[in-house]
Amino acid sequence: VSAWVECERCLPHVLFLVKQLKKYKLSVSKPETLAELILGCCWYLYERENYEKALELIHSALENLNTSTLAYASAVDLHGLFLLDNNKPTDALEKFQIALQVRESAVGGDESLVASSFNNIGLVYTEIGDLEQANAYHQKAIDIRLRTKSDRIGNSYRNMSSTLLRMCLTDQAEEMLARCPSLKDFNDETFLKTGNPRFPGHVKEHERDVRNE
Repeated sequence: VSAWVECERCLPHVLFLVKQLKKYKLSVSKPETLAELILGCCWYLYERENYEKALELIHSALENLNTSTLAYASAVDLHGLFLLDNNKPTDALEKFQIALQVRESAVGGDESLVASSFNNIGLVYTEIGDLEQANAYHQKAIDIRLRTKSDRIGNSYRNMSSTLLRMCLTDQAEEMLARCPSLKDFNDETFLKTGNPRFPGHVKEHERDVRNE
């Protein structure tokens, strides 16, 4: 968030550049560099939930990227996140699978990026209710992040916990969530005061489901 001021200052210039490129059908000597600049703006717009403008830019980035590169996979993956956030999980799954395929086959591919793809695919399967598949993909992400000592392991534990809650495996969900490094010293009271609606909300939703059975 501290970089948002700088991003907001740069954004109008990137938007103007993209507009001029399209208007005059200009070519660039280093399309990959241009695409990565545009992609950085896309991530900023995604974080600000400005999806309409972000989608305009993501298409411009994709047009300038080699489809076998990790940068292309990142752009497709981000497109998938837009779709998932806008309640289009089936379309998002297609994008995430493309990104995974590129990341797994790319020379010098980063395992952390493969784990990210597994994580996102798990989110889609949780969203559409295919919880066994969600569990499997989240576990793949966890295995990689544990092996590589990734600082994103807490993210995987939280997502797996959400899936386990959907499966009504509340004890396992609680145990999984307790593994998160950021929650190591939390108790029930301090956890519910964190302001993170994802997990308290899911717990409350599950409690309502149990009461209605």
